Amino acid sequence: MTGMPESSPAPNPQPSRVFISYAHDRHRDLAARVSQDLQSASHGHNTWFDDRELTTGIDWERAIEDGLDWAAVSGNRGYLLLLMTPHAVRRPNGYCLNELARAIERKLTIVPVMVETCEPPLSICRIQWLDMRDCVPLEESEERYATKFGRLVEALEKGRLEFDGAQSRLASRLKPVSFEEEIRSHLPRFKGRAWLLKDVDDWLQRPNAKRVFWLTGGPGTGKTAFSAWLAHVRPEIAAVHFCRYQSRRIRASASRCLLSIAYQLASQIPDYFDRLNALALEDATEETSAQDLFDELLVEDLRGYRSPDRPPPLY
Repeated sequence: MTGMPESSPAPNPQPSRVFISYAHDRHRDLAARVSQDLQSASHGHNTWFDDRELTTGIDWERAIEDGLDWAAVSGNRGYLLLLMTPHAVRRPNGYCLNELARAIERKLTIVPVMVETCEPPLSICRIQWLDMRDCVPLEESEERYATKFGRLVEALEKGRLEFDGAQSRLASRLKPVSFEEEIRSHLPRFKGRAWLLKDVDDWLQRPNAKRVFWLTGGPGTGKTAFSAWLAHVRPEIAAVHFCRYQSRRIRASASRCLLSIAYQLASQIPDYFDRLNALALEDATEETSAQDLFDELLVEDLRGYRSPDRPPPLY
């Protein structure tokens, strides 16, 4: 590994605690480099990196829990740095999804980094990610890495998670609704419901099934928890919108809901992402009629959608 770029900023007087979540795939070297550079004398941040922390004979699940607790005790200086690759965030079996759910429960600030093109987990899709896809392989990308690493450091040291690019444009135009509180409150506590999951699987596997799966139940029976868990782990789910009685108007607005759904779908479907970014979205606002938004953003732009890798999106 090479040293830090010569243009590194002065050491930060308030070092962060950064839990690095990544997959043991071909991008491991990038994760190790980021960890090393964050801890360098130039920056002085503290990182939790599993190659260093998980030693032979240790209870690795307990160690990961302890690592997330270690980051969380520093409050707004605690971060989960999620290096997103298809292997890392694959649904339902990407282990980084478990670390992400635990980090959300602990209220860690999530900093997503796109290392290889993939679908960001729905639970964090509204958070802008840093694009480092052009930083691999490292030995051929030192200059680009230096630039992107500088942006990452700025996000950690100044709390600025706003990165330039097409994703930023869509977020500013469509203003997706945040459901972080619902996910934080319900996802970590979800257990059981095997019979309900079987019903969902049966419904998904029937090609002629109705397009609406209607789940009902009284208050506290687990509808929100099941929906949060389903969106977090099942690849078929491409958007989610939680709406509650007496919720704020922004969550009950049909137009606000459609704009938010369109943004989530764009985060999961690359072709749809490109189509939306090609549109003049200045007129797509909450004041636009729900019917017009539905026709323009969803019906027309999703017409004829086909993918060999995933079923039609559900939301």
